[in-house]
Amino acid sequence: PVMHACGHDMHVTSLVGVARRMAEIKDQWRGTLLLLGQPAEEAIGGAKAMVADGLYDRVARPDFALALHVIAKYPAGKIAFCDGLMYSSVDTVRINVRTKATHGASPHLGHDPVVIGSQIVLALQNIVTREINPIEPALITVGAFNAGTAPNVIADQARLDVTVRANSEATRAKLLKS
Repeated sequence: PVMHACGHDMHVTSLVGVARRMAEIKDQWRGTLLLLGQPAEEAIGGAKAMVADGLYDRVARPDFALALHVIAKYPAGKIAFCDGLMYSSVDTVRINVRTKATHGASPHLGHDPVVIGSQIVLALQNIVTREINPIEPALITVGAFNAGTAPNVIADQARLDVTVRANSEATRAKLLKS
């Protein structure tokens, strides 16, 4: 009774289930039912891209909308919901640090993107702890930090992949600006 399934499996299954149920009870409602799957959900920006691509030129703006997402912390078969906010916003930021490469034995001839990137990681943490009201939810996570390919070479670049989360648009804007 165990399988590996991702959120996309759940999303498609939910769409099929809703379509079937709504068809079964079609004498109990009227209007147009529109079921959409959002592209680029994990890469972020799919819903905005759909609207920018003219979604509402193709179909009418709905009177009601229901959106859902999956989270693995709840047991199978359980649905969690609440009035109001349930998840924070999320933005992805990529920071590229470009420097001058050099040999590890001659660090004075280049600039180390790992050191610079490490300073950026620490500075990012200070945004949340020193620029945002402490009772306002805010989070900056450096999820990936990549640099170099050899232990004896100081690379010419490093890449930090960061997520920024907030519960209000004002905090989100401040985090992204900082």
